[in-house]
Amino acid sequence: MPIVPGIFMTLEQILNNRYTIAGRLPAFSATHQRYGLQSAGGTGERFVLSFCDYAKSISANAVARQRQVGEALARPGAALLCRAIECRFEREFQAVISESPGEVSLRAVLQERQSLSIEEVEAFLRLL
Repeated sequence: MPIVPGIFMTLEQILNNRYTIAGRLPAFSATHQRYGLQSAGGTGERFVLSFCDYAKSISANAVARQRQVGEALARPGAALLCRAIECRFEREFQAVISESPGEVSLRAVLQERQSLSIEEVEAFLRLL
């Protein structure tokens, strides 16, 4: 289900009564916001919202590249990567709601699978 259309969106519009904020997560910059979400339907499902509001509009080419990345995030190549549920990329902002990684550790994955693909190793290294 896509994020509701519109150029200027509030956090409430993005959540659209389907998610509730469970807490704020660390962000990488002052314009970047991250939140832990829960399904508003009471299922207990957890998600992560990553939202960035740009001070200056970005180019149409940058938006097109972000949309390509969003499509790739919807079908991650490695099992360790969290799938994007909803993506919205505009010149003024971006918003991505993805599955919550939960408590993932290298030890737990290796105990279960005994090995990792090179893509999964790269994904784990990016988390460090």
